[in-house]
Amino acid sequence: MRVLKIFFSFVFALLILGSLSWLSWREIQLYRAISQVRSSARKMRELQPSGQFSQNCLIYGGSPVDSQTLTRTQLRFISNKDYVLEIVCQTNESLRQLVEEATLPMLVNKDSNQSGLIFGQKQHGVTLSILGRTGVVYEGESFIQSATRYRVDDGLILDQGPVTACTGYGFTCCDETYQLGQNEQNTQALDCPKSCYESCIEKPVILSFHSLPSYSSAEKIIQIQSGEQVEFFYTVNDIQGDLLTRRFASQEEWSDTSWSEKLIRVIESFFNQQPVTDSLEKIIVSFGDKETAELSDLQGSVVHTYTCNQRLCVYNATIQAMTKNKITSSLDQDSSIQIQVQGQ
Repeated sequence: MRVLKIFFSFVFALLILGSLSWLSWREIQLYRAISQVRSSARKMRELQPSGQFSQNCLIYGGSPVDSQTLTRTQLRFISNKDYVLEIVCQTNESLRQLVEEATLPMLVNKDSNQSGLIFGQKQHGVTLSILGRTGVVYEGESFIQSATRYRVDDGLILDQGPVTACTGYGFTCCDETYQLGQNEQNTQALDCPKSCYESCIEKPVILSFHSLPSYSSAEKIIQIQSGEQVEFFYTVNDIQGDLLTRRFASQEEWSDTSWSEKLIRVIESFFNQQPVTDSLEKIIVSFGDKETAELSDLQGSVVHTYTCNQRLCVYNATIQAMTKNKITSSLDQDSSIQIQVQGQ
């Protein structure tokens, strides 16, 4: 009995020690991140553009209006972990002079829909988080400040930093053909303002849409006589539910990433998976003459007879797939066929 008591006391002590160590490590990581970002932000006050950069700004941007300075300095996040310190031409923001690149410590991330700091923008900042613990770095009236999140002034603005890429806001560029944006949208993103969303879910996709008689041109046009039949063939993809967040933009990014970062991103992707909550409900073929057909198979065909009571009738046949959650496939050239019917 005494041995068991000693054993459980030892295990309990280890748990207490482990918890304290974990909490201490979390505080250290957060402090390191805050200190790093604050140090980078303080450098903004000292940065000066090179003579060549200023000259290019005047040539390709012109003189600033309303007595603005020619350039500005900013700390801009390009992902939830990576940021750059740069000088930007005020009148042509595509002109940038990179000064510094940095990455936040392990497991520390910037909060979503925030992008960084612009020098001179008072009471603006960015939130840093690690495992439920947060801190903030912001520009006060006289110098760069930091604080734990719950002690921050209510007047602090955290979502009006420099314009950056979609990943810099912590969002995702959804593929407009294959994905549907969900939750908050950011229309300021430099790379995909129309499709930058907090998350993306899979849309049904029309894999093929053909006909017999077959069309003979890139415009997908069929010419038939009134009273003739057209058979439409289609293939639609199956719905697998919510997609995993795309953690890497390209194969090159995957190759250039360390194994530790790859492991972290794979683990994050695994835990961020959403359960399959949707499935394909129906396929709707619209023949263009106010008649439609509803089908349920992922692959199949449907026949329709076209008539025309004038010299020429033009119909546009389209196909769309719809899920039980009313998410529909994109309607584009690949999902439509034009039928030109010669009248009798």
